[in-house]
Amino acid sequence: MTPTALPTPADPADVVVTDPDGSASVELADATPAAVVADDQPTVAPTIDPAVGPLGGNARPGDYVALARLQANDQTLRQKAYRSSLFTLVAFGFGQMVRFGSAPLVAYLLVKPEYLGVVALVGVFTTLLEAVSDVGTEHAIMQHKRGDEPVFLNTAFTLHAVRGVVLWLVACALAYPIYLLYRGQAEADYLLWMLPVLGISLLIRGFNSTSTSTLNRHLMVGRLTALSLAHLLVSTGVTIAIAWVWRTPWSMVLGGLAANVMYMVASHLLLRGYRNRFCWDAGARRELMHFGKWILVSTLTTYLAYNIDRPLLGKLTDLRWLGLYGIAMTLVFIPREIIGRLMMVTLFPALSRTAESRRQDLPAVVRKARGVTLTASLVLTLGVVLAGPLFITIFYKPEFHVAGWLTQLAAIGAWFILLTATADRALLAVGKSRALAASNVVNLVVSVVGCLVGLYVEERVFGHADGVAGFMLGLAVGKLAGHAMIQIEMAREGMSIFRQDVLYTALLLALSLAGIWAPRWVTHWWRPGHDFQNQLFAAIAVCAAVGAWAALRVRKAIR
Repeated sequence: MTPTALPTPADPADVVVTDPDGSASVELADATPAAVVADDQPTVAPTIDPAVGPLGGNARPGDYVALARLQANDQTLRQKAYRSSLFTLVAFGFGQMVRFGSAPLVAYLLVKPEYLGVVALVGVFTTLLEAVSDVGTEHAIMQHKRGDEPVFLNTAFTLHAVRGVVLWLVACALAYPIYLLYRGQAEADYLLWMLPVLGISLLIRGFNSTSTSTLNRHLMVGRLTALSLAHLLVSTGVTIAIAWVWRTPWSMVLGGLAANVMYMVASHLLLRGYRNRFCWDAGARRELMHFGKWILVSTLTTYLAYNIDRPLLGKLTDLRWLGLYGIAMTLVFIPREIIGRLMMVTLFPALSRTAESRRQDLPAVVRKARGVTLTASLVLTLGVVLAGPLFITIFYKPEFHVAGWLTQLAAIGAWFILLTATADRALLAVGKSRALAASNVVNLVVSVVGCLVGLYVEERVFGHADGVAGFMLGLAVGKLAGHAMIQIEMAREGMSIFRQDVLYTALLLALSLAGIWAPRWVTHWWRPGHDFQNQLFAAIAVCAAVGAWAALRVRKAIR
């Protein structure tokens, strides 16, 4: 039976405020929303169209009511953005505490860097499969005008489920060829069986509910934050428990599988009264594929541009260097993760709404938002540069201490990634996904050429074994080239960011050099023999001063 349109409430008493996860929402008794508030200005919200396609008749009236609750949220866009940012920051802080506490323990239990390297390599190939087949369903749900229609959501769910099955089968088929590529290296035999087993995660994630994207669309991330933290805790707990009794890299694989099963089940319980069903509406499928055609190219090229380093490093050097590099990148990913998460769950939806309603204001909104996010990015990156080597020295065994200077080198390319992450969402908000694909192609090509040239120069010209430093500097050049493409496209859209990027980059460079060279000067002229203590004091002093400045700047911008 095809559901009929739900009546608009005639009495305000029909709307009762509820707050199941700390997010403002409403309970509608036989009602759809009459209005929502966007960016402090009330606007009429479109009533959800209950018309469904040939296979969409399995949607129930309750599905429309559940989705209508989100549309009727009485918070302003600014309030939602700030609330979502707060949830993201709290979750990130707790998550990093868990990671910082567990990573050295896992490294200790697994004994050898090669174990970390082989797991990292398997992870690269499984996520590469996801990137190859990504049609942007999550982005489409957040941005598309039909993003609150059950038939659109159920078609996206079906598309994602079919994709998950196919990806697992492909992972099984690729296991042996990938094993042959790295055969002969220490611990490479694990690749033959790990890829099919870890590929099960692709199958599981294919059946995740679209409720996660729906909540992101409405900037209601309380439940998503709790779910992400639960995923991290399950993964970490199972990994440590297995590694404690079975000291092989399989512990990390099984921990990830257990967490993905939990996440998939819980995702279907996020929205009260709404459940995904299999549906294949032709119109929704066409719109999803049309939206995702450049998202597919962009996601694939993004993944290759930002992850080609691992398979190349593992092939050109060995899995030991790959394991050490992975430890360094764990620290370097901290700024990238938090800024990327903020841009996705907060600023991207906000910029999309601004682009829809007040396009002429978008350049000013972008520059102001980047001022805040780049300030936070600067503090986080500076903390990684100065404190990263100290953290590794304190908490890791001597076999892993080489990762300390790798962290500082990796932070160069990571900064250019942050510059891109704080800008490219604005292009996506105005529908310029093709520009992102072009930027990522440039990033990929220059990164591959740069890392090969850097490796060759360091080995042959400077005579350094392995050439890892030259490899990493070449990757940084690729990230800079990709960001230059974003700068050009932003300028074409009237949103020039060149001056802003130069100022923040120069400030970061000056502060980093001061934090690195000051303790060396003190050691040489004042306190010889206290290298570690001098580095620690310098890192604390510089980071505290810059952090106080950043906090005042962000507070002023928010007020």
